[in-house]
Amino acid sequence: MTPNKFVTRVRNGQPVYLYPDPMGCKCVYFGSQQNWNTYRQLLAAGQIPEASQMTAPESQLDWDFGLWDLPSQGGPL
Repeated sequence: MTPNKFVTRVRNGQPVYLYPDPMGCKCVYFGSQQNWNTYRQLLAAGQIPEASQMTAPESQLDWDFGLWDLPSQGGPL
């Protein structure tokens, strides 16, 4: 599954909605058709951000990479 993207699967003849979140909870959220409908209603009403807006790549700039950070210019890789 692609991280931070909704996926639909069928289980026992009913749709199940999955949302893998490896950075936040390190889990997969799942819900029923009713959960999906509620999510879409809240999204349309502007009460929650779109899933794509909940994951900000620029937040990585605030991450402390410590020893994993790239070396300064001229340093070995």
